[in-house]
Amino acid sequence: MVISSANRYTVEISDTPQNGSAWIVRVYQKRLLWKRVVMSDWFLNKEQAAEYAQYLSNKLKTSGGLGQMINRKPGWVHGPPLP
Repeated sequence: MVISSANRYTVEISDTPQNGSAWIVRVYQKRLLWKRVVMSDWFLNKEQAAEYAQYLSNKLKTSGGLGQMINRKPGWVHGPPLP
């Protein structure tokens, strides 16, 4: 599944049968004739991967780039942040 985002970014969700049941969310940056992977995250189920991909797409549309997302701490928790 591919989610187009703003500013030449594309968010893609894929599962890899050869790697077990992992779901991978990748962010690609489009160039003239090719695209390159700029971010990649792994999830154990499709629901988490889809929710994270939608979150990334929304962040890319509002923030305009990957600046703060690349420098984030590892992991992702959906819902409100913990106190």
